[in-house]
Amino acid sequence: NLHDDNRHIPNSYHLNAILHAHSRKRQPRQAQALLLKAFDTKVQPNVYTLSSALDAWSRIGKGQEAQDLLDECQRRGLNVSTPCFNAVFSAWARDPQKDSFQKVQNLLQRMTTPPDPTTWSSVLKACRDPQQCEELLWKAFYDRQPINNI
Repeated sequence: NLHDDNRHIPNSYHLNAILHAHSRKRQPRQAQALLLKAFDTKVQPNVYTLSSALDAWSRIGKGQEAQDLLDECQRRGLNVSTPCFNAVFSAWARDPQKDSFQKVQNLLQRMTTPPDPTTWSSVLKACRDPQQCEELLWKAFYDRQPINNI
């Protein structure tokens, strides 16, 4: 009987596959709605499913929407990881808003996990002023300052 076999119960792997498909089709609203709906089911979101939903916002360059989703998932108790932050940084990097780099800097200060090379790549892509980029690089790489001091 299929209902007695746990291998046939939807899980976060299946949820992530659908979220990833929405991301590839550039359907962030559908991805976000599905992710948030999953909080009310036995298939709880995790950092992988959140990253897929955030990537959907990133693909269309909607930094604020990605950051709002990250914040909402944190409010609901999801512990986010560096790839989740990276997806939001990538969304801000693609967002045409003039203050996107300021938003990135603010999020960097709130980051609860250590940055990785992808973090820095996305942050620098969001930087539109060479002087700001140089200052950020100096602080991060040469001075070896902790991320919350940048």
